[in-house]
Amino acid sequence: LNKQILDAIIYNLSDIELRVFALVENLQRSNLSSIEEALAIRDLASLGIKQVEICKKISKSTSAVSQLIKIANMNNDVIKHLKENNEKISLSILYEISNIEPVQQLDALLYVKEHALDRDSVRDYVKSLLNKKVQKVQPAKHFNGFSISKNKSKISFKLDIAKVEDKTEVIEELENILKELKNV
Repeated sequence: LNKQILDAIIYNLSDIELRVFALVENLQRSNLSSIEEALAIRDLASLGIKQVEICKKISKSTSAVSQLIKIANMNNDVIKHLKENNEKISLSILYEISNIEPVQQLDALLYVKEHALDRDSVRDYVKSLLNKKVQKVQPAKHFNGFSISKNKSKISFKLDIAKVEDKTEVIEELENILKELKNV
C-alpha cells in the first residue's frame, strides 16, 4: 500500500451487532448458494431481528425472506446434502420441496435432480406427493441445449440453439410435440 496513514471507520458494536453486520455483509456476496443465503437469513432471525428489519437490511421483499426462512428450516439431511455437495438448486425449487413433509424432502430433492425437473414440474410433483389430484409428471428429457418436461396439460421446453450439439434429437422431440398437439 505504501501509505503512512490509512483512513478507517471504527464501530463500537456489541457481539450481536457485529454478528448482524457480518451476516448482512455475507448476504451481499453474489456467489452465495441458495441454501447459504437461506441459512444466513435464518441466523439473522434467530438473533431476534424482525423480518421487516431483515428485509430492509438485505433489500428483499417480505415474501422472499419468508420463503428463505422456510427453506432454511428444511430437513437437516437436505441441508447437509446441499452443503456437502455444493448444490446450486434454485430458491424456487427448494421452496417447492420445503412444502412437503420433512421425511420426504431429501428423496424429493434427489428425484428432482435425477429427472432434471423444472420449477413447474417440481410444483406438480410436490402436489402429487401431497396427495392432490395432479397428473403424473414425466421426467424431463435433457441434453445439451435442450430440455423438455411434460404433464397431462402442459409441455415445457427450453432450447439454447448455440449449445445444441445433435440437432436430430431436438428435431425428433419437437416433432413428437407436434404429433401430440395434432392428437389433442
